[in-house]
Amino acid sequence: METKLLSRPSESLYSRLFTYRERREHRPVENFLSESLCDLFMRLPPSERVERIANLFVPVDLREAWTKAASGREVVLTTQKSLDTYGRPDIVVACDDEIMVIIENKVGAPICGDDRGSQLERYARWLRQKDRREVQPLRVVCLLSHLTPAPKLRRKWPSSVRFHHCRWAEVAEWLRSATKAEPNDGVSIASWRRLGAEFLRFLEEQEMTTELASFEDFARAIAYLPSGDKMAATFQKIYDDLRDLDGFQYGKKRGASWDARQVEYDSLSRLIWGYLYFNSHEANQAAVYLAYGLALNPEMAYPNAQPTAPSGEHLFLTVGWESWRSYPSEKLRKLQLSSKWHIDDEDRAAVLFRPATGFLTEKFAETIVNWVIAVKPDIRKLVKATLPRS
Repeated sequence: METKLLSRPSESLYSRLFTYRERREHRPVENFLSESLCDLFMRLPPSERVERIANLFVPVDLREAWTKAASGREVVLTTQKSLDTYGRPDIVVACDDEIMVIIENKVGAPICGDDRGSQLERYARWLRQKDRREVQPLRVVCLLSHLTPAPKLRRKWPSSVRFHHCRWAEVAEWLRSATKAEPNDGVSIASWRRLGAEFLRFLEEQEMTTELASFEDFARAIAYLPSGDKMAATFQKIYDDLRDLDGFQYGKKRGASWDARQVEYDSLSRLIWGYLYFNSHEANQAAVYLAYGLALNPEMAYPNAQPTAPSGEHLFLTVGWESWRSYPSEKLRKLQLSSKWHIDDEDRAAVLFRPATGFLTEKFAETIVNWVIAVKPDIRKLVKATLPRS
């Protein structure tokens, strides 16, 4: 028996949004967007709500049948609905309490997963249990994303559940047309258009209305070009010096065609960084890596770090684990380390920060390497804490 969905949450919209407010330890853009989008949809007239859900979150060839099946039923969008061990999707769409569409909202973060599969695969398996007697499967897992690409579906994806990918740019395009005032607008629809226009404005402020480069983006890129080669050379030197350090072994990640990234830019997390993998047997099995570089906003890059990540520009070192099974969360907290490492369980990482003031010079590479040498005993303890794969 599914939990009743039709009743509206007891908290007000603003209480729910306040739960997702930005704090030192949390930058919940995705949750904030999901809650706001749900509220906007629930303010639409029922027939228009069904039509818009179908047009945005359902595959093209399924839209007519899905609209027909949902018409005349109570269609409700809900956030943070628990699916027991299968996860907690950002949004679910229920028709008369029956979940038909699961939406995972990603701004730019990768799709998370574990040994049971990705988030999307787990949701698809959950939906598969619900549709065994349906003549025409109408259940959908939708990825709603800005910069996160659609994944390649594996063979294990249930054939009875459809996948769809919707871009936030498509939501923005709908809002542009839907929020234009009409002469015969009543008070209710006029209020909805104003609210929708504000949400569209928020998406524009977040630069989420297109994935393609704008004039401003080209201007920033052109300004960067004269420095590009020097940045690459700086991070190449760090990579080379770290790889040759006595007492450290780095190597290719098992099963991968590459072993490191000399320099990478993460615009969403505001990072300029490089990384390489440790090459001991257990570390390679668990894909344990060392990352290093410049965090323009550590709170944004590691929002779940404990203690809380600092504010402002900082150099950083990270020991991270790609495998959940081998991530030694409890062991990390018991280690006797000489420096103040920040543990981020969401990113499976231990992070060390130091203010960047005075270090953004030709000495940057040397500073990073010497820092690694200084905390080498800590790094060895962290890597050694890796749990063996079961």
